[in-house]
Amino acid sequence: MKSVQSERDANDLMRRYMRGGKIVLKGCIAVRSDLVEILRKVRTSKIDPATNWFDQHNFGSFEHSGEWFCWEIEEELSLEDNQFYRVLTIMLADQY
Repeated sequence: MKSVQSERDANDLMRRYMRGGKIVLKGCIAVRSDLVEILRKVRTSKIDPATNWFDQHNFGSFEHSGEWFCWEIEEELSLEDNQFYRVLTIMLADQY
């Protein structure tokens, strides 16, 4: 079983450097002209203890250009190689 610290470190690596898994952009985020700014805000967003009950740094939200966005990191099992990967999903808050 993984420790909370190792989960937090892996999630921070995924969020800050976009490494260690895959990124999913929900809705129309992938075609937005301000995608680079949105990704920068995901990388630099502060972790709110009120929304990270288990201190794993796996959820966050932020405001950008008058809209609220959120991101979430989960583990997903790959059926191809039977390994777990991190999935960082970025979406508008009303899609959560």
